[in-house]
Amino acid sequence: MTHTIRPSMIGQNPAHFAITIALVPLLIGIPILALWMLDVDLTRIRIGDGKLSVRKGIIRHRLTEIDLDQIGDIRIAQSRLQRLVGSGDLHVFDRQDQWVATVLGVKEPERIKQLALI
Repeated sequence: MTHTIRPSMIGQNPAHFAITIALVPLLIGIPILALWMLDVDLTRIRIGDGKLSVRKGIIRHRLTEIDLDQIGDIRIAQSRLQRLVGSGDLHVFDRQDQWVATVLGVKEPERIKQLALI
């Protein structure tokens, strides 16, 4: 079974999101919001076919893949505001404790960690 997960804008940085929304009436927040939305929309985590893959990028696409059996750890970092909105940042490490990928603002990070480490 394949799972595809997208991060959320509010989950990446809730305080920054609130400030950007507040700036929309002044027209300052619109380009910031548009670029941020595009960046978030083009980030995907896919768990399936024995691999975890992270695809990112607006202009230059980057694809990072690791076999699920080569994942040593997935660490979750959460700010207080991220905990309130149910999101967190995922940091993926291989069996040699080398960093592989980071995805910011993922909803339900514990569930994703469980899916990848099964």
